[in-house]
Amino acid sequence: MNENVLIEIIKTSLSIIGTVIGAVIVYQLIDFRRKQRLDTFWRIEKEYKSDYRRDGRILLSLVEKEFSKKISELQHLDLHENQIEIELSNYYNSNWHNSPDENIKENARKMRHRIREHHEYGILLRKGMVDKDLLFSLIGLSFEIDYAPMNIILKAIRGYHNTPYMYNHFEYLWENYNKWKRISKLMK
Repeated sequence: MNENVLIEIIKTSLSIIGTVIGAVIVYQLIDFRRKQRLDTFWRIEKEYKSDYRRDGRILLSLVEKEFSKKISELQHLDLHENQIEIELSNYYNSNWHNSPDENIKENARKMRHRIREHHEYGILLRKGMVDKDLLFSLIGLSFEIDYAPMNIILKAIRGYHNTPYMYNHFEYLWENYNKWKRISKLMK
């Protein structure tokens, strides 16, 4: 009888030790994941405040004004919306993307960097590497402001390079931002 009691005590002890070890492992994994997300957030914050990004934002504002003027000119021609989009793409490619002026080409790279950055945020979001509320609280408003010119530029470079899915997580981010915005308004 003593032997059976001893075996039960050992089984129970091992079961408790196994449960404790399992709980510690789960806690460590959760903590690692939390730290990984926090680290990702701080990297986004650092990139968000970079001079290169700020330059891209200023340039997007300038290009948006040029696009607005061009749209006004094209609307007087009674063109279909798709034709206006094609004309804007051609305008961007000829005046920025393919400019013979190296300074203008560098400025175009800065704007494309903003698009690529948002594409990367979309990847992080899709893979669950960043919290949606934190991400959109940080980048949401500037993304909304810059979306129109970035979308035109993205379509232009996709057409130029014949790569229809280039930076496709840009749209994923935009769709999720709009869903998040609607839900956030409902929760207020």
